[in-house]
Amino acid sequence: MSPLPVVVPVGPGSREVARVADLLASLHHHEPDAGPVLLVDDAPQQRRVWPGSQPGRAVEVLPNPRNGRGVGTFGGVCTATLLGLRWARSRAPGEPVLRLDTDALVIGAFAGSVRAAVAGDPKAGVLGACRRTPDGQLRDVRRWAAMVRRHAGPVWVWRTAPHVQRALHGRNAAVRREVRAGLRARGYTPGTHCMAAACVVTPRMVAAMAGAGMFDDPLRWTDARIGDDVMLGLQAAALGFELRGMVAEGEPFGLRHVGLADTPQRLVDRGFAFVHSLKNDPGHDEDALRAFFAARREAR
Repeated sequence: MSPLPVVVPVGPGSREVARVADLLASLHHHEPDAGPVLLVDDAPQQRRVWPGSQPGRAVEVLPNPRNGRGVGTFGGVCTATLLGLRWARSRAPGEPVLRLDTDALVIGAFAGSVRAAVAGDPKAGVLGACRRTPDGQLRDVRRWAAMVRRHAGPVWVWRTAPHVQRALHGRNAAVRREVRAGLRARGYTPGTHCMAAACVVTPRMVAAMAGAGMFDDPLRWTDARIGDDVMLGLQAAALGFELRGMVAEGEPFGLRHVGLADTPQRLVDRGFAFVHSLKNDPGHDEDALRAFFAARREAR
């Protein structure tokens, strides 16, 4: 099977090394052929030691080039994801790209269903948990809708910023053009997105992004106050693509924004391949959740 490149933005926290190791263990257990993998490391001075490459399992590490600019969980991950998509296109051109958070885990096989979805829907730009959750509820994106519209304006003013963020020229002007193109797109609801915690960007969208110059300067979104999932939703609309939800039982994306979408065992029983928000689940300790899924891997 062709390679399926994986991009993981990594934050500066002290637990990120252990989370990445657990994530990669889960990935290679359920999809041994997945990869190559890129870790985009946001730690100052790159002091950390990451899991190394193994035969057939290439792992590369690049520093996040934002160098402390912007907000790490907003513009920082936008920068990481754009850098990662550009890298994936160079390493495995024409392949879907899996984007994962460090507090996501792989709990089942997914490559077959992802490739079938890509082949069967030429308009799909991003696959994941989009408009609905696995329990069928509509996701509320009103907060992001307002923020998206703010990014379409000629000047960005963030109250927490030390200065006025300019969108009149340069990098921010390019962002503004993308935002406005997305807002004009037929059928786009501002703020709509597939959760980036575990999502797939299709090869057609990756190629279109490259053709539109969206990878030329990964830093241009650094000053934004939206995350990469909202950014990708905008870019998909601007390029004429759609978001495809795959959250039904037996489909890959068993995600909810905060906390697990079901009990750990039920998520397994329902046939999901990805879970997320292990560190923020209100009913379970992160270490206990990781131990549960690790024990399942060891038993198989």
